[in-house]
Amino acid sequence: MRTNNELIKFLEGIYWLGFFVLFALAITSGSLPIQITFIIVFIIGSFINTVKNELKRKNLKLNRKNILAEMPTQLFAFVVGGLILALVIYLINLWYGFIFILLIGGLLYTFTKSFRGK
Repeated sequence: MRTNNELIKFLEGIYWLGFFVLFALAITSGSLPIQITFIIVFIIGSFINTVKNELKRKNLKLNRKNILAEMPTQLFAFVVGGLILALVIYLINLWYGFIFILLIGGLLYTFTKSFRGK
């Protein structure tokens, strides 16, 4: 399959321009559907970019067969990375809750300790 490199560069330029506009809308509007759309477009774009870079790294042509062969590997890596990120966020939130409970407990302990002596 023959690829038109000028068309690919043009479409990538349009994609990045649209991505920037969607990013600006997501930050300024505060609307949840626009922010969710931005996240979905970002995930799809980063997945496509990862597949393309991996094919370049392996010195393979950018054709349908190679793209379909590379997608399961990259999808697996993408899911594992997402799960690790979710675990890290969960553990950070758990740690902050644990520290908050210890601080409150320590604060209450110092109040009760100071009143016991008198």
